[in-house]
Amino acid sequence: MMIDILIDVGHHLNVKAVRRSLMRRSKEAAAESRRRIIDAAAVAFRKGGAGDVGIAEIMGAAGMTHGGFYRHFASKDEVFAAALDAAFDELAARLLEPATPSDRPPNLQERIARYLAMVHRRDPGHGCPLAALGGELPRTSAEVQQGLPQELRRLARVFRDDGPDQEQADTHAMLRLAAMAGILMTSRLLDDAAAARLLEEGRRWVSTDLDGEAKVE
Repeated sequence: MMIDILIDVGHHLNVKAVRRSLMRRSKEAAAESRRRIIDAAAVAFRKGGAGDVGIAEIMGAAGMTHGGFYRHFASKDEVFAAALDAAFDELAARLLEPATPSDRPPNLQERIARYLAMVHRRDPGHGCPLAALGGELPRTSAEVQQGLPQELRRLARVFRDDGPDQEQADTHAMLRLAAMAGILMTSRLLDDAAAARLLEEGRRWVSTDLDGEAKVE
């Protein structure tokens, strides 16, 4: 009798453990699927534009079926907002990453040079979402626009030159970002030679005076 009870208890505990394991794996799989969709959307939107990229294209790029989208997101706007967040984070991390693990972090001029580079120009799908989507962002939904100021400030901090006036430093960082996004966006409308000249002069122009003094006499 006692043996039967112990067997029943052990079986019950084993079943509960299996269920917990299956639930954990299910949650992990769902989180991984969501991340794949966001990553695919971040690339697709920057390459194709917010208006022209559809859910089917995103799911195809993620290697998933269209019907699975709504298990993770309620709308295209929701995945667009998540994709923007991921795109801004990805770019900031890349701009701040040392060239090798043993190197120091890049200084401000080096970060500017990384942003205004031909490799960045050639790969909008993995580049700055402001330069890729800037013209569309003011026309996006309130759900999307709600998080944009925070995203922009976070990316602008990459180009911040610390000084005694913190508010002025933040403003100058945002000015650098705005100027560079415009330069990068314009370079994509030019042929390679003209684009290379624009980016080179842009790097020099943005880096001319990092303490915020006027560039024009």
